[in-house]
Amino acid sequence: MVVVLLGVIIVFGLFHEQLVEFYNTNRLLVAVRARVALIGRDSDDSLEGRGYDRIWKYPQYWVFGAGEGEWHRFDGRGMEFHSTLGNLQVSYGFVGLSLFVTLLLLASRNDRHQNAFSIVAILAYGLTHNGIRNTLLWVLLALISCPINERRLVGVPRRPRAVNLLLVGTVKDMSEEID
Repeated sequence: MVVVLLGVIIVFGLFHEQLVEFYNTNRLLVAVRARVALIGRDSDDSLEGRGYDRIWKYPQYWVFGAGEGEWHRFDGRGMEFHSTLGNLQVSYGFVGLSLFVTLLLLASRNDRHQNAFSIVAILAYGLTHNGIRNTLLWVLLALISCPINERRLVGVPRRPRAVNLLLVGTVKDMSEEID
């Protein structure tokens, strides 16, 4: 452990100037630092900024929704709703939101809730991002929904009962089993 720590200190000491320059000039790191610096001062840091106010400001869309797109008709800014479930509620109403939640429950039930944690993670991400436009959401839901034969996963080929009996016993044993 001490050797690893000393190695890290030595490498950091040798490349300190290059690391500092990389930290200060890398576009991704500069953008992340700028975004983090705006926390609390940015226009989308509130419920209204994320679009949640559309749920209570437009109750006429609660049942069937307002339809997707044309966001400028709500607040004049033309900004989309930054929430998966919130966007489903405003765009497709209670009916569409119910269908989506039913899809999630059916997908989770199909794999005996083994991937329920994935769905919870998707919904947590969806609190501040509109995930329904992300192709990977739909691919993940499709993969969770697909029934998988676990025997095939571990490389055991599927065989008819008679072949399994031949592998386990003799032909005499198989004829007794069939009778």
